[in-house]
Amino acid sequence: MKKKIKINKIKQIALKIIKRQGYNETESRQIFDMRLFAQLRGNDHGFVGLFGWNPDKDKNAGEIKTIRETKLSALIDGNANSAITVMQKATGLAIQKAKVSGFGIVGTKGTYNSTGAIGYYVKQIAQENLIGMAFSGCDAYVAPYNSNEAVFGSNPMAVGLPTKKDPVVLDFATTGMTWHDLTEKNILNKKLTPGRGYDKEGKPTLDPKAVMDHGASRIFDNTYKGSGLSFIIEALTGPLVQAAAFGILDEDADWGNLVMAIDPELLMNINEYKKNMTKLIKRYKKARRLKGVKELFYPGERGNRMSERCLKQGVVEIEEELLEKMVAEAKA
Repeated sequence: MKKKIKINKIKQIALKIIKRQGYNETESRQIFDMRLFAQLRGNDHGFVGLFGWNPDKDKNAGEIKTIRETKLSALIDGNANSAITVMQKATGLAIQKAKVSGFGIVGTKGTYNSTGAIGYYVKQIAQENLIGMAFSGCDAYVAPYNSNEAVFGSNPMAVGLPTKKDPVVLDFATTGMTWHDLTEKNILNKKLTPGRGYDKEGKPTLDPKAVMDHGASRIFDNTYKGSGLSFIIEALTGPLVQAAAFGILDEDADWGNLVMAIDPELLMNINEYKKNMTKLIKRYKKARRLKGVKELFYPGERGNRMSERCLKQGVVEIEEELLEKMVAEAKA
């Protein structure tokens, strides 16, 4: 059951947990802001991520460094820092380069946990009147089509497009269940949907713990198309940025990400572009609907509405069991 809690209250609770995990004030606020963004939208990278894969700061974390750079590009070594703080740095750098040269591409390596909802980063890019794209890799726990062995990561991708109002943001993982999905089901003692997971021996399972214990989640659409898309993202966030992929290099410490920012002015006037986007959205919304369907939603629209509604009320919705776990953790 979901419960509403004041944003200021959940902020106090979450920041206590994050700081106890070893992060300084700036890092804690960056992590909280991303988690709040996701939670407000009903995204599975919300506060459940505080208990996800490697949430604590690595004791060996060093300085985040740019190890290769041109006027259009950069490669960042996260040096064992949180992927959220590293991805935030990469996003800012991509925006900076795109504003100067029209295009910016930034890769990251050397992180060990999830960037969270990558729609968070492309939305920032789109709010700067730029087109944003992002891809993320992680530890292998997803089986390709026609396999029951974990080879892919969750391999999410996101695209952010500027408009006259809220950006259009497409954000989705190429697995049927993200690690945070599994974590939440495990916390809430929920079973998996049949056919969505395998244990470490490759046998079908309904137990989220069995999938998390060297098992495998299924690809999101269970077809060669989804498997092919995940393969491409694996290549963009592995070999291209010198990070781990398919078990090559150290998957426990070297996850990769890629973010791009593109100035529409390379092709046309930004205001004309936004007018065309408005026409595109209006036409899409007017498409004939199937019986019983009240409205068609463009990418990110449903999440925008949910977020706006909660922000007006000054609250966030959260599973009661998860909130209890957060309160207990903050008091520990």
